Amino acid sequence: MSRTLVRDSLIYSGGILLARMLGFLLIPLYTRYLNTAEYGALALLTLLIQGINYLCLMGINTATTRLYFLPTADDAYQRKLFSHASLLLLVVPAVVLIPAVPIIGAVINLPFRSLVLPVLLMGLFTPMIQLMNSLLTIQHRPLPYAAFHLSYFFFQSVAIIVAVASLGLGLVGQVLAQATTSALFAGVALMIIMRYTPPKYVRGLTRPLLMFGIPMLPSFLCVWVDA
Repeated sequence: MSRTLVRDSLIYSGGILLARMLGFLLIPLYTRYLNTAEYGALALLTLLIQGINYLCLMGINTATTRLYFLPTADDAYQRKLFSHASLLLLVVPAVVLIPAVPIIGAVINLPFRSLVLPVLLMGLFTPMIQLMNSLLTIQHRPLPYAAFHLSYFFFQSVAIIVAVASLGLGLVGQVLAQATTSALFAGVALMIIMRYTPPKYVRGLTRPLLMFGIPMLPSFLCVWVDA
């Protein structure tokens, strides 16, 4: 038991750590190819991405994990739970972002305001990745979890390097590379979920998922503000 615990802890933490290191290695690239205004805008856009992700998730991935382990939950209920949660996360982000686009575009005064739209579109993709994270964790699959995140950050880093350094697209290239990678791996995440159960409406599950998830939004936003 102790060996398994240590091994899985190393796999989970090691995969995330290596992925974050790839992001850290991009800092010299940014300082060389982005000017001061672009670098400052990148920090604001990154903060916006994190806030949009919290908002689009609506706490649904956390609610799914909580309801999955109810004493009365059998395999059929657990599969229905992920079916409905994946459907919600295909619909809810779009519903949230449609009114958010003009509001955020009007409020945020950036010299690169045109990049706000692709940043917001990332909110369509990240929730599915987060739900897949919950599924792999529940199923106790540390190797696929670590492999997914390493692949995600590796391809994202390569795309950013090509867009920023090779193509000379600057901040625009960075954002487009990040959005493209997010879309690609959201598709991979959806396929992983569909191998377990396809997205499907299940009557009676919207309320418990949202009633558990939405009250968690203030705590998520507090974490975001603190960051």
